[in-house]
Amino acid sequence: MKRRILIWLLVVFIPIISGVAYIFITWQKPPVAELSEARLSLSDAEKVNRSPSAEIIFQRAVSQYDSAMLLWQLENDKIFFLRNYNQVIRLSDQSKQLAKASIEKAKSENSDMKEILLQRKKQLTKLIDYYLSVFKHLPLSKSQRNEWTKGRMLLQEGIFAYNKENYELTIQKFDSAELFIKRIMNYSTRLIEDYFKSYPDWKYWSESAIVHSRKHKTNCVIIDKFARKCMFYNKGVLQYEFDIELGPNWIGDKKRQGDKSTPEGVYKVTRKKKNGETIYYKALLLNYPNENDKKRFVQNKKNGVIAGHATIGNLIEIHGRGGKGTDWTDGCIALKDTDMDKLFTACQVGTEVVIVGSLKTYDELLK
Repeated sequence: MKRRILIWLLVVFIPIISGVAYIFITWQKPPVAELSEARLSLSDAEKVNRSPSAEIIFQRAVSQYDSAMLLWQLENDKIFFLRNYNQVIRLSDQSKQLAKASIEKAKSENSDMKEILLQRKKQLTKLIDYYLSVFKHLPLSKSQRNEWTKGRMLLQEGIFAYNKENYELTIQKFDSAELFIKRIMNYSTRLIEDYFKSYPDWKYWSESAIVHSRKHKTNCVIIDKFARKCMFYNKGVLQYEFDIELGPNWIGDKKRQGDKSTPEGVYKVTRKKKNGETIYYKALLLNYPNENDKKRFVQNKKNGVIAGHATIGNLIEIHGRGGKGTDWTDGCIALKDTDMDKLFTACQVGTEVVIVGSLKTYDELLK
């Protein structure tokens, strides 16, 4: 009897025990580790400055992770021995791999972007340096000066963003800086191109004065407005060269009184004002306006270039009290007092003074 009961128990319970054992053997543990690894990878990817293409990969990684989390919740709602986390594990792994791929893509493209922006930074910096070497003395309006200053500030802000590896902001700052800088560059280029249409006259005046000085054993003074130089020739040979300062609107010829422009043409010293005879230390008074100036003034009025009530002005001098580092005169040429001493002694009443825009051609200046 006992033997039969034992056999019956084995027949009943062995399948049950086997079934329970099978359930425990095949039951999957929740994929906490896999999901955690995917989440950490996503967190690392979030910290990277992603490019657009890297962002696409990253969003795919996020989507796979979200799907894995949704499936996990659905599986958790089932009876424990019916749960299957294989799909959750697969999606978690895909999310992790995509997150890592987005990091690698971002690093690769950020490296390329870093080099591109570095070259752009150099180009904009070079553009500013070029402007300062060629056009720094050009007269600009207040709004133009503000634009120029704004452009340089934006470039510095872009460089700061670049050093912080914020390339999106760097691009924005560089784009804005380039807009302002190139606008002033284009204006200055057009202004100079138009100004240098008078170069043939400048060349003729200056060369004629030097030849006359050499031939007749006399002195002459040549003022190069663009180069900011006053050159004294003795018997056709350059003896002195001084730095000068001009009127704020020095570019172009003087048109009327009060325009703060330095005239251009061939003049003579009509009076030497000693120290105490002028508020500017010493001065050489020029015969502005000469006959050419007067004719041009009348013609400009007829053409409506200047107002009918305008006056031509006078008292254009080469004088001292210079060295301020900026253009500040009412149209005169200012030298340092020590330089004025030398020029004052070397010149006589009647010394020819030639004022030109430039002794160099436009192309020579741009090199």
